[in-house]
Amino acid sequence: MLAISFSALLAWLATPHFTVALTHSLLFSALYVGSIYLLTALRASSLSSNAASAVSIHDRDHPQVIKQRTLGALLATMLCLGIAGVQLRAWQADAVGSMGLGYAQVAGSVIVAMVLCCVIYLGPLMLDYLDAATQGRGAISWKRLWALVSRDLWSSPQLLRNYVVGPVTEELVFRTCVVSLWTVSPDVSTNKTVFLSPLVFGLAHVHHAWAHRQSNGVWLRTLFQIAYTTVFGWFAASLFIKTGSVAGPVCAHVFCNIMGVPDLGRIGEYRGWRRVAVWAVFLCGLIGFIALYEPMTRKGVFV
Repeated sequence: MLAISFSALLAWLATPHFTVALTHSLLFSALYVGSIYLLTALRASSLSSNAASAVSIHDRDHPQVIKQRTLGALLATMLCLGIAGVQLRAWQADAVGSMGLGYAQVAGSVIVAMVLCCVIYLGPLMLDYLDAATQGRGAISWKRLWALVSRDLWSSPQLLRNYVVGPVTEELVFRTCVVSLWTVSPDVSTNKTVFLSPLVFGLAHVHHAWAHRQSNGVWLRTLFQIAYTTVFGWFAASLFIKTGSVAGPVCAHVFCNIMGVPDLGRIGEYRGWRRVAVWAVFLCGLIGFIALYEPMTRKGVFV
């Protein structure tokens, strides 16, 4: 009976279809989120030397917790890449190419991602420019940017997590591993892949609610975060499929983490023509993104 069940499992895994891809997607999400807490919990004794200075494993901004979570995320990412690679090879697909890990499309994917991100964020970028002008400093300081990349980023666990570890590991798991299996499955359309696969990415962020479960409005903030990450997932999944590389989604993820959620409330701080100009730039950014997306991701243009 066991042999028959195992043979049936192998036969099921050998056939590319939606249920196999979805099962792997949920597995990858569980491995990624679970590793963040499991490794930290197993090494909880190293987080503090005594009970008075005890650190909760849910304190995501504590340097030691970040260190443990980073190690867990890296291990989970490598495991997911291995599982996805083996599964894709079983389906006789080009594993490296299907997973967006080839080098041929890297430059095009990055160019497309950064141009589209800058366009959609035209409004927030203008707000940053106006804020900088109001405070009497340059809107763009290459010295500050170089300091961030060369010094601040590597000395701050929070910045390293937000701008390097998080974007890289999440895109490798939720785009390279998840989306690649969906796209290879013949019974999964491109639209279904773009709009449904990011739900796994969005739901993977529910665990943040547990850490702040006693805070007011935690579930509302969690639902907003799921919605925001899902919308970004639509863009990242589409970009991954269109460009054939994970490099673009990674860069887009870093850019969006740096910019954050657009704060429309800041527009109210300005009056007269400046407020009208900001709203116009926001609108132009949205229209420009819609207008440029299809031409820029068309085969033969940049990719």
